Amino acid sequence: MTFSASDVMGRKGGRSVRLEYDVDSPNPAFNGFWLKLNEPAKSFKALIFFIKGDQSAGFTKKLKAEIKFSDQQKSVYLIENITDQYKRYRLEITPPGNKSRLTEFTIVFDDQTSQPKKGAVFLDEIELEKTAP
Repeated sequence: MTFSASDVMGRKGGRSVRLEYDVDSPNPAFNGFWLKLNEPAKSFKALIFFIKGDQSAGFTKKLKAEIKFSDQQKSVYLIENITDQYKRYRLEITPPGNKSRLTEFTIVFDDQTSQPKKGAVFLDEIELEKTAP
C-alpha cells in the first residue's frame, strides 16, 4: 500500500491509496488491505468508495470487499467491472445487531477471484453514508 498524489479521484491536494497485489502461487493465496473503523453500525446505511485499476501495472476486474462488525460477523461483497477509470461502489450496511459496531473495511485479493494474479488498484473517496435522523 502506498499513497498516490498523481492519481486521485477528486480533491486537489488529496491522495488515493494504491494497492499492489500478488497472489500468483501454486498454493492458495490471498492478501489485501484493511481500514479500521469504530462506529456504531446503526448510524450508517452504506460505505461508499471509488476504485480503478492501474493500467501500467495491470489489474483485476473483480475483487472481494468486506465490512466487519464487532460481533465477529461480516458482510462480503463481490466488486466487479473494475476498469482503468474511477467507478463508484456503494456497499449497503446491514448490521447484525442494534448494538453492533463497524470494525473494519477490507479489500481482499485472492487467487480464485483476481485475474491477473499480479497488479494494482487505486482506492479513493472512502466514506460512510449516514442514516436519516
